[in-house]
Amino acid sequence: MKWEKQSIQLSKQAHGIYVRSWVELGLRILFAIFFTVYIYAWKKPIEALEGLHFFNRFTIFHLVWCLWLWYMISKLFPLFTSLKAPGSTKYLKSQFIPTEGYLQYTEAKKAYPKALSEGELAKLDEKERKRYDSMMVFETIFEKEKKANQKGVLATILSWTALSAAIFLAHMFIKLVDNRMLFIFSCLFYIFDLICIMLWCPFRNWIVKTRCCTQCRIYNWDTFMLMTPMLFVPGFFSYSLGLFSIADVTLWEVTAHRHPERYCACSNKKLQCATCKGALGCANLRP
Repeated sequence: MKWEKQSIQLSKQAHGIYVRSWVELGLRILFAIFFTVYIYAWKKPIEALEGLHFFNRFTIFHLVWCLWLWYMISKLFPLFTSLKAPGSTKYLKSQFIPTEGYLQYTEAKKAYPKALSEGELAKLDEKERKRYDSMMVFETIFEKEKKANQKGVLATILSWTALSAAIFLAHMFIKLVDNRMLFIFSCLFYIFDLICIMLWCPFRNWIVKTRCCTQCRIYNWDTFMLMTPMLFVPGFFSYSLGLFSIADVTLWEVTAHRHPERYCACSNKKLQCATCKGALGCANLRP
């Protein structure tokens, strides 16, 4: 589906978030380059990533562990929400702004929890009939958006499982990918996360098919995707971070199941263009 780009005037806060994100993208690229040189050119050992060697002595990989742990913890708790993109915080109750249509829908739903028969509809006066019809129209829109979100989730699971399986086969059976390369893959996924937001995203364009990052149904899956290659390297480093990444996705998905209204633009004003006005990942600001 195509959307026409609109002219956006960024607020100072949004501009600051963009500047920090571009700087962070540059730092992540340097991060990946450094560790590629560190591991392959300088031939430094990576035993801290394997087994319980993490506890043998302090290495630079302990700093990576701390960095990625903080990255994951920051998604579990509502820390510095004003500095984050609305797409990543939409699971929070404090960040939910119900639309007028959703408020009217929930009120009408209390009066009409089930669909009415033709006989019951005939008994309604004109005002109540309009209220009921509006409720049913909104419910159709709401259910359609929820179904589209779930379809995107399923497509993401299938595509990411296929990619993970390919990496696993290349590592375990074909022996094309060793533990060092798995770590570099995680570093590349760390970069790719911001590239998806700032430049181009295959999930947005081909799989989830949302307008922008703010409306993205899988926004906070990034930590698990980051750790996927490292989960094939048994050890404290990978398993401890893997548990936190799973906790991130679990919190996100449980909230989506219990409060789907927070994840839909028709019910959450925070996800609409009129409210967003150029938040990080805005479709109007992509190259």
